[in-house]
Amino acid sequence: LYLTGVQLEVGQATPFEHLSYGETEKLCQRYYYKQADGSEDDSQSVGVAFMESSSVVVCCIDLPTTMRASPSNVSSSVTNGFLFYRNGASDTFTDLYIANSHPNIFTFFNHTQVSGTAGQAGSIKLNDSATSFIAVDAEL
Repeated sequence: LYLTGVQLEVGQATPFEHLSYGETEKLCQRYYYKQADGSEDDSQSVGVAFMESSSVVVCCIDLPTTMRASPSNVSSSVTNGFLFYRNGASDTFTDLYIANSHPNIFTFFNHTQVSGTAGQAGSIKLNDSATSFIAVDAEL
């Protein structure tokens, strides 16, 4: 038995929905969004960041679609899996912590493994680890 194009509904039948891959992806990103994935590119950029103080680096990420709730952080804990590069210097670090989140944006930080000058800007990248990633989850 081979069936395709079937839609089951309670109540009144509606026309069959044909969603594009882009529309389906946006609907899925309401629940889970992966900003960077080391299994795809182990040195990709996560986002622009700045030193909030001499020991705290902060990064804000705009989400591509509005999530269904304020997301929580889901990131790898790979030893030195992340790199903050700024002003000719860099720090590697292991953990990211979510500071604030909203269905359209999230902010994360590290306050234990970085040092620099408050106000310096730079970028956070994955640090050559196929298992490093950063994502957010909005499952209720």
